[in-house]
Amino acid sequence: MAQYTQTLTLLKANLKRDWLKITIWLAALVGVFVAVAAKFEGIYGTSRQIAAIGSTLRSKAMVALIGSVPDGRLTTALIFASEMAVFWGLFIIIFNYSLAVAGAKKNQG
Repeated sequence: MAQYTQTLTLLKANLKRDWLKITIWLAALVGVFVAVAAKFEGIYGTSRQIAAIGSTLRSKAMVALIGSVPDGRLTTALIFASEMAVFWGLFIIIFNYSLAVAGAKKNQG
C-alpha cells in the first residue's frame, strides 16, 4: 500500500495543470453524444434498420470489441449504448494520449 501514498497529491497536481483541457474534452464529448442521441431515432427508427444493425452488432468482431448485445428484441437505446461504448473508448484513448504527450512535453522543458 505504500506505493499509493502520494496518489491523491499527484491527482490534484494533474487536475490543477490540465483542468481546462479536461473540461473542454468533456464538454465536446457531451455535445457530440447529445447531438447523436437527438438524431439516433431517425437513423435506426424502423424495425428493418434495427435488424440490419443488430446483425452487425452480433457479429464476432463486434462482440470481441464491445461485448455481446443482449438477446431478444433490440431497441434504439440498446443500439445507441453499444455504439457509444465504441466511440467513448476511442475518444478516451485519444484524450489520454493528448494528456500524456502534453505532460511529457511540459516535463522535458
